Amino acid sequence: MNPKGGAGREDLLALLQELTLPTWQPSRYEVRLPVAYRGLGSLHHSLDTGLFRLRGSSSADIEPHILRNLRKYAHRDASPGDSDWNWLSVAQHHGLPTRLL
Repeated sequence: MNPKGGAGREDLLALLQELTLPTWQPSRYEVRLPVAYRGLGSLHHSLDTGLFRLRGSSSADIEPHILRNLRKYAHRDASPGDSDWNWLSVAQHHGLPTRLL
């Protein structure tokens, strides 16, 4: 662990090594790239959620409103279930700020 409490470089490299093993890739290994994408185009960006980048510490206050409006205006079959996690994945897919990283 590093002094800031996060995972160290060695932990990250070990995770990437595990995630890029052929056993994690059910399709033919030769057609898949052995990489993991962190979701941001620069190493200098912090790994914060879109919701946190938008609202900071008040992000928990705004999330219920985002999900309520998504449920209200989305196609009735947009989510495979009515759990918050399903709706969060739909919101993330459509580019809404969520707590998902």
